[in-house]
Amino acid sequence: MDEKALENKGYESLYEMIGMEKITERIKEIIAQVKFSMGDEKLDRPSIHMRFTGAPGTGKTTVARIIGQIMKEEGILRKGAFLEYTGRDLVAEFVGQTAVKTSSICRDSYGSVLFIDEAYSLYASDQSKNDFGKEALTTLVSEMENHRDDMLIVMAGYTDEMDELMKGNPGLRSRMPYIIDFPNYTKEQLFEIYMLMVRKHFEYTDELKEEAYNYFMSISDSTLSSKEFANARFVRNLYERTWSKGALRAQLAGRGKVVLDRDDFIAASSEKEFSEKLTIKTRLGFY
Repeated sequence: MDEKALENKGYESLYEMIGMEKITERIKEIIAQVKFSMGDEKLDRPSIHMRFTGAPGTGKTTVARIIGQIMKEEGILRKGAFLEYTGRDLVAEFVGQTAVKTSSICRDSYGSVLFIDEAYSLYASDQSKNDFGKEALTTLVSEMENHRDDMLIVMAGYTDEMDELMKGNPGLRSRMPYIIDFPNYTKEQLFEIYMLMVRKHFEYTDELKEEAYNYFMSISDSTLSSKEFANARFVRNLYERTWSKGALRAQLAGRGKVVLDRDDFIAASSEKEFSEKLTIKTRLGFY
């Protein structure tokens, strides 16, 4: 059996993700460190809490879910379940309720992964006195320390905003020692992700593949680097719009089988939310 066949399912899921090679190696290194500490009584178990930085749609949520699976398989977490919240979900409306609410969410996460997206919303340097984000952070820091062996808290968000969040509590940074950065996908990777989705469920023509390649290569660099660009979420939306065009075309033609072609892609990518991402608009009509 080759090395990959010996890996558990969690790692296999990481290997299948496009553009995650460096992140996969970093996760393997973290898991190895924790496993080593578990086997040596002289060593303290390291805190496993993490910060994920990067733009939307770069795989942060998916990777956090997979890490929970890996840690369950490796005996690091008891359950390996995945609970997802935004930063503001931890905050209550009235005085004294935020700590209780945050503690309750953490208790549900013991033995599992607590993923907090847009975590930076818990802190702003100009917060008003009636904002209870700092109270939530204080509770989280306590939970991270008291349950460092039995829960993985992952906070995710934009890089600059996450750096600002660390100012919200003096103990936060030291209790989240691992930082994993998720770069934006390249044009080539976006194309690969799109074709992976297409191949998984549909037959398609070579002309569709060619049209899709030209489209993704035409996305402007400024779009790729902007905070508004949703990376893989954008790709998924385009993929779903493409097959919806193909399904309608097949239905109107009285055919049960859908084979995606160039016209389906052009019809989908010409809609405003997709065409405005190009340096030049997708060509319409016939060549």
